[in-house]
Amino acid sequence: MSQGSNQGSASESPQELEVNSDRGHHRTVDLIERVEPLIYLAVGVLFLAASFGVLGYSVYILPENVAVDGFPSAITAFVNELLLVVILVEILRTLLGVLRSEVISLEPFLIVGAISATRRILNVGAAMSIEEDIPAEKFNQFMFDLGMNALVIFVITIALYLMADSKRRSEASPQSSSSRNDADLGRDNPGRDNRGGDDVDSDDPGREDSDREGGSRREPRRAE
Repeated sequence: MSQGSNQGSASESPQELEVNSDRGHHRTVDLIERVEPLIYLAVGVLFLAASFGVLGYSVYILPENVAVDGFPSAITAFVNELLLVVILVEILRTLLGVLRSEVISLEPFLIVGAISATRRILNVGAAMSIEEDIPAEKFNQFMFDLGMNALVIFVITIALYLMADSKRRSEASPQSSSSRNDADLGRDNPGRDNRGGDDVDSDDPGREDSDREGGSRREPRRAE
């Protein structure tokens, strides 16, 4: 008896292990799905705090930079810091979109890439304006850096234009299809309302009989 029960439990153990593993897997996935919005929320709060910190520090340090480095270099550094704030805000907006719709959009990342390339161009321009005698090798490196970042901005601009054009076409296609369907219905049934009365008159024998009787009744009155 004990050997038979041991054999039965041994034969059922793989199925029970599979069921238990599936339950554990589903529980783990549910836990991750519940914790994921909290992680996005915490990261968003940190990005918001970092944005305020960078903005406040850049405004605070601006007079000192003007006094030490001069107005052009200080303004260049200030604009660079503001662009960093814009990058942080764009990433924060992406996180908010994920929390609202659970969909990650590609457009904010393209904008962040374009702003990062712009920051790099500003840094290179500031470095070239500060240095008086630039060696040929370093100058070529600066030019290559400027050209590559300008190319990145150009490609990102084309990508953003294509995305906006595709969205505009997708929004306009349902309206055009509905108007096209209305036009097809009107083409298939021209003058439906005008023919409706004639069809009813010709298909209603009772109405024709009543018209005949009315006519015959009106004739004797005319004779009188």
